[in-house]
Amino acid sequence: TPIKSSAASDVYKRQGYMFNKEKMCAYNQELMDNFETYLSYEPYSPATVKHYVDDTRMFLKWLWHFNKNKSFTKCTSEDINNFIKYMRHERGVSYQRLSAMRRSLRFFCQYVKYIEGDEVNIIFE
Repeated sequence: TPIKSSAASDVYKRQGYMFNKEKMCAYNQELMDNFETYLSYEPYSPATVKHYVDDTRMFLKWLWHFNKNKSFTKCTSEDINNFIKYMRHERGVSYQRLSAMRRSLRFFCQYVKYIEGDEVNIIFE
């Protein structure tokens, strides 16, 4: 069954340039592909999986756009905060959606820490 449009989907549609698959460094694309595969085996609802994947992809596309070729493992809390500020002030995303995005990124960060070990040093406030 297809997942119905949501507030998240509307945000993604407004971010067209961020969803072009080739606009992500190869390492981040590999992480993203593996994350999607991992989530497909977990007992999450399809809507939750879609939010996690779309929010994470949006961040990685933003990262590519503003910090060319920076891998997720080199991200800092400041990068996450700058993304959240950008989405709020430049794109007008609601605080509720920003909280959901932050949760998605926190989950992705936990996944990457599990896969990469101590390579990731992002601290969520």
